[in-house]
Amino acid sequence: MANLTRRTKIPRGRRDLDPADGETLGWDRRSSRGADEPIAARSHGRHRVCFPRPDPGCPAGSRDPAGFSVLRGPGRVSRRDYPIAVTLADLDLDGDLDAVVSCNSTSVLGVSLNRGDGTFDPRVDYPVGASVHAAVRDLDGDGLPDLASANFSEGTVSLLRNLGSGVFGSWTDVSVGGSPRAIEAADLDGDGTVELVVAQHSSNSVTILRAAGGSYAVSSTIAVGASPKSICVADIDGDGATDLISGSAGSDGASLLRQLPGGSFQRSDLVMGSRISTVVAADLNGDSWIDLATSNEISTAYVRLNLGGGSFGPPVGYSIGDLAQSLVPLDMDSDGDEDLAVANYRAGTVSILPNLGDGSFSARQDFADPSYPRGIAAGTSTGMATWTSRRRTNHRPRSRFS
Repeated sequence: MANLTRRTKIPRGRRDLDPADGETLGWDRRSSRGADEPIAARSHGRHRVCFPRPDPGCPAGSRDPAGFSVLRGPGRVSRRDYPIAVTLADLDLDGDLDAVVSCNSTSVLGVSLNRGDGTFDPRVDYPVGASVHAAVRDLDGDGLPDLASANFSEGTVSLLRNLGSGVFGSWTDVSVGGSPRAIEAADLDGDGTVELVVAQHSSNSVTILRAAGGSYAVSSTIAVGASPKSICVADIDGDGATDLISGSAGSDGASLLRQLPGGSFQRSDLVMGSRISTVVAADLNGDSWIDLATSNEISTAYVRLNLGGGSFGPPVGYSIGDLAQSLVPLDMDSDGDEDLAVANYRAGTVSILPNLGDGSFSARQDFADPSYPRGIAAGTSTGMATWTSRRRTNHRPRSRFS
């Protein structure tokens, strides 16, 4: 992991959001506060880390239209939007990663298309519900990536159909009950049709939605640990079937749902600390087995390495910032190993945990983020990591999720 220090030169890779040569880690001196804050860092062109600007009153162009920094388009996201999560995907199939922001308080998904030069178009809002997370996948088989929003207050999943060129039209709302807190899309049974998997916060369950009659409908519900806040999909045991992993905010660990022949799931619980905010699946030690990592609101990230066949070693904890809300694996230094980046809401920092190459991690490197980050996402095709945030104020916006 490169040590990112003031004005450290970071080489550019083959593909990047911004084709300009010689980008550096710098400090923003244009803030109305006059503070020096890190604004961007790119390590060997593989990933770009963006730090939100310190003050919504920064000059026009210093904050992007989608709610995260270094995007140079006009406008800025309002604190009233309560941006919870950001998802990156190539929505218009031009080879560049676009951004989808889940805005909880205003009940919209905000889409900003990448112009191809590191700048983004102004955000276009699509009405959904009190969105807390979005999944991107071709849901109708037309080759275009569609959107699915988990709406916490309404107990629904909103589907938006891609009409082409990254423009979306309303499709349908699917009632799932409970309080959807996270959503993922995957072809679970290998039939070429994408299923939706929803973590149900209030009902302590995971709900699977399958395509039905041009829409989606609830197919099954599986009990998991208390108050799941995160969900991810991966083939954990190497049998070729997609398994599910939910992270529990109300109990001590994650629930692993192994897919059995015939499409049913078998639950086993993994100790990974309490108050999990995010669970991710990635090969962290290069042995081709999928490992698990969590961010926990108790200032700790936990890693459990897959010993083969879905048998896991003991949990190993690493210090991170207070009230961590999101975690993402990304190879920051292009050494072939996945490092971890964590958004710490209450601490007002982003922690980077450098991978030592064997799935263990060295002490965290913290970067100040006065706007209090909530979500973080990474895109390896263009090399970007970014997070949305909500700045604390005396006039706290009302959120419709817990």
